[in-house]
Parts: sequence; C-alpha cells; structure tokens
Amino acid sequence: MRVMMPRSGTETQPPQAKIDNKAKKSAIKSINKSVEVPKTNEVLNTKLEVIKAIKDGWDGFRKSPREFVVFTLLIGALSLGFQAIGSLLVNENNPINIGTIIIIVCSSLGSAIVNLWGLTGMIRGSWMVLNGQRPNFADFIRWDGRAYLRLFIRQLVFGFLLFLLIITGGLLAGGLAIINQIVMFIPVIIIAIFVVILSINQIFLPWIALLEELGPIATIQRGWQVVNPSWLMVALLALFQLLILTVGTLLCFVGLLGAAPLAACISTAAYRQLFKEEADQSVTLSNAN
Repeated sequence: MRVMMPRSGTETQPPQAKIDNKAKKSAIKSINKSVEVPKTNEVLNTKLEVIKAIKDGWDGFRKSPREFVVFTLLIGALSLGFQAIGSLLVNENNPINIGTIIIIVCSSLGSAIVNLWGLTGMIRGSWMVLNGQRPNFADFIRWDGRAYLRLFIRQLVFGFLLFLLIITGGLLAGGLAIINQIVMFIPVIIIAIFVVILSINQIFLPWIALLEELGPIATIQRGWQVVNPSWLMVALLALFQLLILTVGTLLCFVGLLGAAPLAACISTAAYRQLFKEEADQSVTLSNAN
C-alpha cells in the first residue's frame, strides 16, 4: 500500500529554482534602485557661486524687463497709496476716533496684502524667466490667496523670533546695568551679531515658503541648514543686492523700477543653486491656473 505524505513548507527547492529566485530578487533590487526618487528637501549645492547667480539673474531679467518694470511700478504705486492714506489721517489736526482707527487698520492691511502679492508675483516671474520662459503681465498679477497666507505666517513667525531675541537682549542688558554699565553692552552685542547671522540665514525664507511645502518652524530650519555652509557667500550677495537697491534709490527712486526686480532675479538664481533646480510647481508658481 502506498502512503501519501504531506509536503513540508521547508522542502528543499531544486537548484534551478534557487538560481531563478536569486535572479528575480537581484532584478527587483536593480529596478528599485534605478527609480529611486530623491528627497524633496535635498540640498543641491553647499557653496554659492555669487558671480553665476548675478549673471543668471541678469540674463533672466533681460528676458522680460518691461513686465518686471511695469509690475514693480504697480506694486510701488499701490503700496505708497495705502501708506499715504494712513499718513494723512495721523496728524495733529485730525482727532483720533473709531473711524480713523478703522481706516488706518484697513490701509495697513491693504499695504501688507499688496507687499505679499508683489513679492509672490516677483518670485513667480523670476522663476519663469530662469526656466527659459517669458512671463506675461497676467503671470505677475495672478492671485493666489493660499500662497500669500503661507508666506505671511512664516514671515510672522520669523519676525516673532527676532522680537524674542531683541527682548531677551534688552532684559539681559537691563539686569547687567545694575551691576556694571559697561558689562550691559555684552548681551546687546551678542544678540545683535546673532540677529545678523539669522537674518542672512533666512534671506531665502519667501522662496522656501512659496516653493516648498514646509511648516513655519521647518521653513526656518531649512534656511539655516542650507545657507549656513555658504553663509559668507550669501552675505556677500546680500551686500551686492543692497548696493543695487541703493543706487536705484539714489536715482530719484526711478532706478528701483529696475533694481528691485533685478535683485529678485538674482536671489531666485541663488536659491536655485543652493536648494534645488526644480520646485514643486503645484504649490504656487509658474504652472498654477
């Protein structure tokens, strides 16, 4: 009588089956490795090439100078208009009442919205020209409320952080002044140096806020992480941009119509160097409807 024995789960496979399984596993590993997607927050470069950023920014600005200048003029006119409303109401001859306060608050809010709108449009336009596109005026003025809110919250958090640093320095200085008036300047100097370092580290905060889906604290950490290795080069670039804006201001403010968008294009070129070549276009900018 022939007895049928159940097969064991640990039954040894034939040699040819082992070879086929090994080949299959090797192929799967190779495919997974070939399609591996880099992390969104991967740092592209650790050092900023200042001359290249300036050249790329200038070449980008030259692709669409008229649109940049007209948009800058529009933003400047609207911002000055809101500021003028508040300035006219705040004077000795005009008593402060509920209506005046409401108008001042509305003018301040309007000026803030215009600035957010202008900064987002400038970054959008500069990103497009550096991608080889020529933006039209509609690309600059396109409304994106979620992007403005995201940018505003991150700027607010950063401003609050600076405020805490300044208050801390003031309290330490006040406490040390009781002991010695010379010693009181030590915390002030330390806090001032740290504020300068942090400000340079966060020079790309608007770009990170608009182009990367990070929270407020993560946005600040991202700027610190990426800019820190190239801090001196970024500071040098900031000084160059300050020089451009100063020259534009000295030219009866007319030069700012070209200097401001040129500085934005240079900053965008520097951002692309330090952070990454491609941004998630679904977030805000050039491909948004």
